[in-house]
Amino acid sequence: MITGFKRIATVAVALGSLIAGLIVATPAQAYTLNPADFNAGAIVSDAQFYDENAMTEEEIQAFLNAKIPNCTNGKCLNVYREDTVTRPATVIDALIPGSPALCSAYVGGVGETAARIIYKVQKACRISAKAILVTLQKEQGLVTATAPSDSKLQIAMGMGCPDTARCNSFYYGFFNQVYYGASQLRRYSTPASSHYRAYPAYSWVSVGFNPNAACGAATIYIANVATHALYRYTPYQPNAAALANLWGTGDACSAYGNRNFWRNYNSWFNLKAELKSQVAALPAATRTALGTIVSEAGCPETANTCTITYQTGVVALRLLGTLSVTLGAIGTAYQAAGGITGPLGAVVAAQESVVGGANGNGLRQQFANGYIYQGPTGAPVVVLTPIHTVYASQGGTAGTLGWPKSAQRCATTRCDQRFDGGLIAPNSSGTLTAVLGRTGLAYGDSGGVNSPWGAPTAARSALTITGQGSGFKQAFQNGTAYDNGTTATFLSSQLAPALTAVGGEAVTGWPSGSLQVSGITRYQQFTNGILFGSTANTTGILMPPAVVTAWTAAGGAAGYLGLPTTADLVVAGPAGTSGKRMTFGGGFIVTGTPGTFAHPTAINNTLSTIGGLSGSFGWPTAHARNVSGSWSQTFQGGTISLATVTPRPTVSLGARGAHVVYLQQKLGIRADGIFGTGTRNSVIVYQRSKGLVADGIVGPATWRALDGNTTTVTVTPNTTTPSTPTPTPSASPTTSTTGTSVMVSRPTIRVGARGADVVFLQQKLGIRADGIFGTGTRNAVIVFQRSKGLVADGIVGPRTWVALG
Repeated sequence: MITGFKRIATVAVALGSLIAGLIVATPAQAYTLNPADFNAGAIVSDAQFYDENAMTEEEIQAFLNAKIPNCTNGKCLNVYREDTVTRPATVIDALIPGSPALCSAYVGGVGETAARIIYKVQKACRISAKAILVTLQKEQGLVTATAPSDSKLQIAMGMGCPDTARCNSFYYGFFNQVYYGASQLRRYSTPASSHYRAYPAYSWVSVGFNPNAACGAATIYIANVATHALYRYTPYQPNAAALANLWGTGDACSAYGNRNFWRNYNSWFNLKAELKSQVAALPAATRTALGTIVSEAGCPETANTCTITYQTGVVALRLLGTLSVTLGAIGTAYQAAGGITGPLGAVVAAQESVVGGANGNGLRQQFANGYIYQGPTGAPVVVLTPIHTVYASQGGTAGTLGWPKSAQRCATTRCDQRFDGGLIAPNSSGTLTAVLGRTGLAYGDSGGVNSPWGAPTAARSALTITGQGSGFKQAFQNGTAYDNGTTATFLSSQLAPALTAVGGEAVTGWPSGSLQVSGITRYQQFTNGILFGSTANTTGILMPPAVVTAWTAAGGAAGYLGLPTTADLVVAGPAGTSGKRMTFGGGFIVTGTPGTFAHPTAINNTLSTIGGLSGSFGWPTAHARNVSGSWSQTFQGGTISLATVTPRPTVSLGARGAHVVYLQQKLGIRADGIFGTGTRNSVIVYQRSKGLVADGIVGPATWRALDGNTTTVTVTPNTTTPSTPTPTPSASPTTSTTGTSVMVSRPTIRVGARGADVVFLQQKLGIRADGIFGTGTRNAVIVFQRSKGLVADGIVGPRTWVALG
């Protein structure tokens, strides 16, 4: 309307009558408006009237489609199109710098729909599309018209059409009407406009009932700017007769414009009232189950979805939608998730049955941002839209994933969710993907998005291992997961080079244990043994099952054997037989005809001096045993025993006796058997030279440095030598408790030693026997050790003494 122009009826006035052409429509909503609820001073709120985000273009189009189910002339608003022109932004007075803005620029287009025009004007002029739709209805009945005339379309908003004169042709046309009508409403709403002074907001104003002054007027308080703008556009309030017949006519003094605006706005867009009306019409049992209202926070007056929380459920209604009731376990879960203000948002649809096929049947309910599922056995689970999109692509409840198992968990912005048949989680690119089957479940158990596996980098692929069945494997950032059909196991990328080195899964079989770490060594159980690798190289060692059993019996990595240093290699045995031997840091595991048995390096060194495994003693027949620090092991041809001699006592300042004499001889000082300050000082000097604690006290560490461990080596052959071994591992060799023994009980000596043991050594080596262990003696020892395959360190310990004989 332009200043001074007034409208009174619900549609265009024709034939000079105030009521001719009045649209009397049956309300589309179910609830009944109460005339007593009409407030002449607050017809609509500012929030509702000036909501520039009231409706999307799609919502406007859907609304028009719903109101016009069958257009008979191709001109109805749901099918109407028009070429529009571009209009620059407008202000109250373009001649005044800084004049307040009215509408922002409108960019024209070809063949724009009525819905698009209404939406774009809503954004440009900041007048709610709902207010525009209601105005189109109250002025010309266009929102429900199934055969509108051109004349009605050209004055659609009643813009420029006074009650007492012809309409101004400048404003003709649907686009012009909507644009200029909304622009005028915005002008009326701007305090800088001269129009703002008429029917001012927040003031008591006398408003008439009809253009006929004889019909009278009533003073009302204009409670907001929107109501002021409506009276400026249509300057009459309804009288009691008009309100008494909301969907019809009143009396000769009735005016209907603002009545119809209130009536249509509330019957179309008052979702709270409509929801409550529909709840009241529900079966008594349902209403009783819902209980009383707890919160209406989910039903703001501008929303297109209204959600009201009751004691035991949630009820929601969308614009143009049907009532959705959330009761029972799903309703409880929805409230626990925050209801309308939570991540799910508003209720979209009613609960529905879901067929899960072999996974069983259950229920689900859709919300604005996801679903709640309740499977055949579990509690309700929330599945938000991003994860649900992937879930649906996998077949939903009837697919491999089955029913949701637990709520999503998140690490910052990365979230995963567990299902009965796997996990949905972000891949290495951040895209949500399904990790199916046991791999997905194991991945979830290991932490999912927080898992040391890292994110999946590829989909799972089928894997068949000859003799061990089929399954799947799937690559992750930090390794590969294997599903053998029974369990899923992760193989760290740290072991990947070792797996390749030994020949891959065809050799190792399926991984079946967790990664173990010992220094730079990494190892893991497989079907065919334990795979060992190192972070320092790409080599690999596969320990066969029988060797694993022996290694485990010996204490594993923490036992005396320690970790393997070679693969299980072929080795010659007695009488032309062959077997296997795996070398460890502290010993060996030997597989011969009697079976697979372990022994320490000390036993093996002694065995080496009497011909090794191919010699007269042959294969071991039992694991080496350690009793009170003494090793023994039976072989086919005899027994090897190593007994540690009782260590010397700790001596210090003031001590006397044979041990002090021995100490003084070892130190190369006068041996008087008295531990005085001179002896103490010599001990300190020696301790410092060996990197020991220089306290002058001779304890175990200092004794070991002086003469090493003293060991008695006993080699006891059987009375009969082994013949060709029995091929069965369980067979026991013939042994005898009688035989000959070689006793060796000499101290470990090295450079700096003196005395009879050195003389004996030098004699055995065939060099000058002066009793002094110097560099010449050391070099001779090294040559001898190399000739015998011993560690060539120049130190004469038990193994070297045995080799010397």
